[in-house]
Amino acid sequence: PMLKMYTLGHKIDMKPIKGDGLRYHGASPIISLLRNKGYIDTIAYPGDEKYVFETAKIFMKTEGWLPAPESAYSVCCAIEEAIKCKESGEKKVIAFNVSGHGFLDIPGYKSVLGIK
Repeated sequence: PMLKMYTLGHKIDMKPIKGDGLRYHGASPIISLLRNKGYIDTIAYPGDEKYVFETAKIFMKTEGWLPAPESAYSVCCAIEEAIKCKESGEKKVIAFNVSGHGFLDIPGYKSVLGIK
């Protein structure tokens, strides 16, 4: 690559997921740099899209809108961090990114969550 980034390798075979925008083998160069310098941390939710979508459902019920499937992963991590802070009494700012709404992705949510 022309820019440094974290990658799983271009020959990685990833299984299909509803958050299809996440199926790229590399992280963006700016995210990679921020991670490398220790400004941010990263987390992965391999193979548990149902868990991720369940937390997106919580977000929808509390915030009033459904995040895009890709953003559901970010929402999931933010909710987990908030729960950790609540349990430990730690106060901190939790920043996360949401790329858009998931109202066009409702069929994908339904299939993962087993909703008819």
